[in-house]
Amino acid sequence: MEKTKILYLIYSLNAGGIESLCMNILDNIDLTRFQIDFAVVKEKNTEQFYDVKVKSYGMKIFAVGDLRHGTAHKYLSTRKDIYNLIKKEKYDVVHIHCGHWDKFPDAISAKLCGVNKIIIHSHNGQLTRDTKLYRIRCMLQKVIKQFYPFIATDFFSCSDLASQWAFPSRVIKAGKVVYIKNGIDLNRFKYSDELRTKYRHKFDFKDEFVVGHIGRMSEQKNHEFLIDIFNEIVKKKSNSKLLLVGEGELENQIKSKVSRLNLLDKVVFLGTTSEIPGVLAAIDVFVFPSRFEGLPVVGIEAQAMGVPVFASDKISNDVKITEAWHTISLEKSKEDWAKIILKTNLLRANEKCRKNVEDAGFDIRDTTKKISNIYLEGRENEH
Repeated sequence: MEKTKILYLIYSLNAGGIESLCMNILDNIDLTRFQIDFAVVKEKNTEQFYDVKVKSYGMKIFAVGDLRHGTAHKYLSTRKDIYNLIKKEKYDVVHIHCGHWDKFPDAISAKLCGVNKIIIHSHNGQLTRDTKLYRIRCMLQKVIKQFYPFIATDFFSCSDLASQWAFPSRVIKAGKVVYIKNGIDLNRFKYSDELRTKYRHKFDFKDEFVVGHIGRMSEQKNHEFLIDIFNEIVKKKSNSKLLLVGEGELENQIKSKVSRLNLLDKVVFLGTTSEIPGVLAAIDVFVFPSRFEGLPVVGIEAQAMGVPVFASDKISNDVKITEAWHTISLEKSKEDWAKIILKTNLLRANEKCRKNVEDAGFDIRDTTKKISNIYLEGRENEH
């Protein structure tokens, strides 16, 4: 049987949770049976964080959309490019890694081009709040998601919140949503004192209390509040440091706030890195005050490493799988957050947590097997 040709529609190949899951799948899927191409919204001839890795597997990356003009032109040109790509390459599967309303035309394109399997995969439980357009976009989401069952063949979701956001209730009640756990490579996320010593030395941490965060610097991740929380921690524990991993559109704004609060000597901006296990080994706590999430991959990774995680109540409860996870209401003040973090027993339970993650089904090998079987449905009898 010929390889099953799959197209991943994904916003970018920069470092991020959805991208990380896609790379984990790529690392573990049987590439003698599957060809996975990526359609990415970016300028042609530009390179993003995961480009080298994707190409090393012999997979293709297609830059779609004309980013030289305004938002409307960018959106329409992206939809046109995706239609032409699907029509030309004749994919067996189109896997849309987003449940937002604005990807609906891509599902229609796949349907018009005769794609056998069209998957809508919801990774988030909300849209980024735009003061001007947020309500309009939410209204469009409520309306357009009603039409997904007429176009898509499969519905994937990482959590109940993500399902409720992306799919109509009749699809959920009928049991048509397949829950895909955001699996990780448990062999990589294994804590050791040696790893901690190595990366504490690399980041020049000595006896400091290190708060960590990994995530794109965007409105969703709530870095402004994170900096406020850290500022309160410093007032109570002066030898504290904050290690920030990630980049994004709000990076300059966040750096300005750090400067205003006189925290420049306390905050380390690491940028993007592939050394996430080392980062998680080096820090003492992970603070995660997101405004919304689906089921964050980094939350699973942190728990597998036994890092105490303090997360907002806006993150799906599905991610709480170990005793290392602590939920705090986003309604609580920065002072409350700092107090709760500092009074909690911060001892790691590394091997126990890692075993909990494995037992909960978050091993990427299990995730990949489940997805592979769905990709192959309907092709078993070919040839």
